[in-house]
Amino acid sequence: MWAKSAVSELDRVLSQTHTYGTSLARALQPKHTEDEGVRNGFTQCVRNFADVTELRSALLQMKASSTDGLCGVTREHFSNAPDHALEWVLELTGDVFDGISPTALKLGAFTPLPKDDTRFRPITLLEPIMKLVTGTVARRLSLLLHERKLLNPHQFGFVKGGGCEAPIEIVNDMYEDALDNDRPLYGAFLDATSAVGTVQYPALQAAFAHIGAPPRFVWWVARLVGNHRRAIRTAYSLGDSASEFALESGTPQGDPLAPILWITVVNFALTHAEQAGGLGHQIHGRHIWLLCYADGVAVFAEHWSQLQTTEADPGDCHRTCGDDRRATQRRQKLPGPVTGGRRTPSSPTRADEAECQ
Repeated sequence: MWAKSAVSELDRVLSQTHTYGTSLARALQPKHTEDEGVRNGFTQCVRNFADVTELRSALLQMKASSTDGLCGVTREHFSNAPDHALEWVLELTGDVFDGISPTALKLGAFTPLPKDDTRFRPITLLEPIMKLVTGTVARRLSLLLHERKLLNPHQFGFVKGGGCEAPIEIVNDMYEDALDNDRPLYGAFLDATSAVGTVQYPALQAAFAHIGAPPRFVWWVARLVGNHRRAIRTAYSLGDSASEFALESGTPQGDPLAPILWITVVNFALTHAEQAGGLGHQIHGRHIWLLCYADGVAVFAEHWSQLQTTEADPGDCHRTCGDDRRATQRRQKLPGPVTGGRRTPSSPTRADEAECQ
């Protein structure tokens, strides 16, 4: 049984590689390789704190309610510690910024909270020093990505100046335009399940190289996400060693840097989809055909055949790169009739919901 499943998966990978391999390789070509400012920016992202004053300032930028990991030390312990005590913390953060993380900093407390009778939400508590470093890198990296415009402009989630309001307003405008002008509008919506936790390390490294990150930074990311372990903490156990297990893929849940790592991988998928092209829906003299908010992607077209071609690009790009995320996918003809003075979507005339493996 397992052999049949493995062969079936291999066939799908080979088929997708044969179909999209050339366009994926073209989309993955590194950019900004000759831009000294970009390279220096990535280098500064993993610079250690200059002194205890800068270290304390970074500690105060962490959430005051940040919980502790298995060591039992909180952000408040460090932020209120005297300068001489923070000197050794400065040495420790220097090691982490250099890609050397003690095992204790990569051991998180895993607390499963029930969603329903059969599922649970994995809440992970990480050590404050690790979150201090990754939170600092996240702030620096977010600013770099924004100032240098390294990410696809169709991404609205987890980016500086982003938010969910703009894409919602754009979709509403397309709804109204299609209704007012009696024009067809089709949309496909892809929502990833457990997205951040299923990012494969090779895809993560390729995605950063794609936006111009120097090899040293790509190496640092690989060192950061690798060799993590978790100990299960429940009401009956505080995380004994017998419950420990290793993380084999994915970015660390609960890590401040995890959302930035995720949108960097998504950026590759958006770039591939953009290169594949699409007519989208024309409104106000512009063609809108691709919107993304964090782990949700929406594509639009005025013809069903165009939608089917365009929507395949982001999903197949992820799967071919090794991102085995599950996604709920809905294709729907939009918009619906006006009801009670408000325009609402109709029941889909062509709807297809499927689990995409």
